[in-house]
Amino acid sequence: MREGLRFDPPPVVFTPEVRWALLRAFGPPERVFAQPLDAEVATGLASTLDLGPRIAARTPLEALQAELGEGGARSLLIANVKAALITAEILKCARLVAEAAAGLSVPVVFLKGVALRLTGVVEEGWRWLSDVDVLAPAGGARALAEALMSRGFRSDGVPSQEQHLPPLKRGSLEMVELHNQVLGVRLSSRRRYATLEELQERGLLVLLPEMPGACFVPARELLVAHALAHGLAQHGLAPGSYPMTRMLADLVDLGLAGPDGARLLDAAHPWIARDVSRDETGAAMALCAALTKGDEALFAPESGRLEAVLLGHVVAGLTDDGYRTALRLAGLWGAPSGHARPIAWAITAFHTVFLTRAQVDMIYGRPRTELGYLGRRLARPLDLAWRLGRYAASAIRLRLRRVR
Repeated sequence: MREGLRFDPPPVVFTPEVRWALLRAFGPPERVFAQPLDAEVATGLASTLDLGPRIAARTPLEALQAELGEGGARSLLIANVKAALITAEILKCARLVAEAAAGLSVPVVFLKGVALRLTGVVEEGWRWLSDVDVLAPAGGARALAEALMSRGFRSDGVPSQEQHLPPLKRGSLEMVELHNQVLGVRLSSRRRYATLEELQERGLLVLLPEMPGACFVPARELLVAHALAHGLAQHGLAPGSYPMTRMLADLVDLGLAGPDGARLLDAAHPWIARDVSRDETGAAMALCAALTKGDEALFAPESGRLEAVLLGHVVAGLTDDGYRTALRLAGLWGAPSGHARPIAWAITAFHTVFLTRAQVDMIYGRPRTELGYLGRRLARPLDLAWRLGRYAASAIRLRLRRVR
């Protein structure tokens, strides 16, 4: 079982623009924001904090125009419309996955953002979606991958992860990750993470009658557990790969800040307790509640409240390059795994050092010749040593900032 809070952010200055973005994304919509704003900075922060579509969807147009001017309000409204259009395309992709699974008589469970949209937890255009996360039974994931490849999907050569097969892509928007387990969520004392079969046995799935075949989403308590594990344990130390504000928004929409929040957390926490501490889940719930109330005490300097520390991490992780770089050292080895820790570290080290062609293209750009792949692979250990040195230097500078 984990204990305490894994995050120790530097002091964060909550400028009027940061406060505005948080209030408009989470606080009472009728609240008037009286402080003067730099509209360009506020609009940029809304994007940096991954909150632009949500702010536009829940804020009266008159308030946006008064606070940001016509140009700033228009940019957020465009983000809202764009998020809705992208979501529509991704939901079409989800239906295609459902049709392929139905043809194989394979049950599937939609996870994360797609599950929230399919169940109406998240309104259209409130949230960016980037892919379709699907949980399939152990014997059906590869057959489903082959069925999707016969429909034009292709693997880009990125290796499979512990929890899912290599991502499948078709076009610029359609991407599918076929999961064999729900990373971070354990339904028993066993080391392995929850599978589709276990979710079915526990009655933790909700049927989607409007989708073809046997399509499900997790029960609300499980959606809460997975959101917490995904945001805090899987990506908490790598905020550049996933904005934790998205986790907070999903938790608020799932009801964690409401009167049912304590019950939801009591049900969800035991399933993630090996990877996420009670202090962390409690801080997340308290932060969601404080944000929805517009609690200004969150922004007090040197606040010792755990939810304020968590908010500092959320904001600094997205706005402070030095902090984000310093976190990467811990993030290399801190991700959750169903393997014993030494085995998990060995697997991570192997995939970090020995790159596939697709990873070479993604990290360094496509070489001009075949020999270029060999050269980049041979230079990889030196590049990693340089990167680790840079991460360590950032961590030292961060420590010195705290001392001052």
